[in-house]
Amino acid sequence: MNPEKVNTADPSRSKPRFEVSIKQHMLSYLSYYPVFLLSLGIAFVASFLYLRYAAPKYNVSASLLIKDDKATSGGLSKEFADLMLFDNNNNLDNEIEILQSRTLIQRVVTSLDLQTIYWAMGKIRTSNIYGENPMRLEIVKWQDSNRVDPVTFKVTILNDQQFRLNENKAPLSFGQYFETSLGEFRFVKNEVPFRNRATDKFSIVHVSMDNAIDQVKSELKIRPVNTRSRVLVLSHLTENSKLGMDIINQLMIEYNKATIRS
Repeated sequence: MNPEKVNTADPSRSKPRFEVSIKQHMLSYLSYYPVFLLSLGIAFVASFLYLRYAAPKYNVSASLLIKDDKATSGGLSKEFADLMLFDNNNNLDNEIEILQSRTLIQRVVTSLDLQTIYWAMGKIRTSNIYGENPMRLEIVKWQDSNRVDPVTFKVTILNDQQFRLNENKAPLSFGQYFETSLGEFRFVKNEVPFRNRATDKFSIVHVSMDNAIDQVKSELKIRPVNTRSRVLVLSHLTENSKLGMDIINQLMIEYNKATIRS
């Protein structure tokens, strides 16, 4: 009778090798622990700075009802109702084209004086201060009335009565006319208080009418609520909510005026 073979191999001998391997991997990762902490800190600081100093964006929207002068489709057959729905969609497309037309938007630009843009120059961020600008640019005359390039004025407010223009050391008074190679201008104080302002430095940019129209059109979106509705949604994406509201409101005013004239 053959004696029964006994397996004397220790099953735990290979286990320590596996445990040692995991431990070595963990130690190799832990050696980069300071790098992980540094990366996490940089990401946190970058996120904080972005949220703190990035210019916010506002999507201002409003609804506009397009009136239908035709009779309603109640009681009509499905074929006639479908035809009227097709006509309704065509009519909405026409009204959208009118609302986005350069002629209508030019009236908006003129009414709101959007050819002149006022920026507050902060230490980190430059902000559009439409509706809160402490001064207003008045153009007396241009040397070249056909110019297309933007014109920038750098203004530093010295006190309630005076300011410095561009790199000139001599101060100018508000309301005082001054001439440059581009033409004759002056800055007039607005009713916005000069005291307690966040900055004394401003950048005033005057653009051509075409550039101003293109800027408004690029930020303006018009779409129907749905395929069966006669309501259009007008939205404007901007970093200045008051600017967006004024553009949407003035566009609807100009549209109503145009429909009355027609």
